Amino acid sequence: MTSWLVVFMVPTLLGGIYSANFYQPEVKFVWAWPAFLVLVAGSGIAMFTHLRRRGCV
Repeated sequence: MTSWLVVFMVPTLLGGIYSANFYQPEVKFVWAWPAFLVLVAGSGIAMFTHLRRRGCV
């Protein structure tokens, strides 16, 4: 169970920071949200594959 919490820790942190209610200059760019979603999905997948290789998941 702890390893699954670690898998979702980084995407949750990024989502909490990025969705905060303050001015973000990168929101003006069209590619900002797709890039953010790729970053979130990539971080979760990277953490999952790392833990899978170590035998934790």
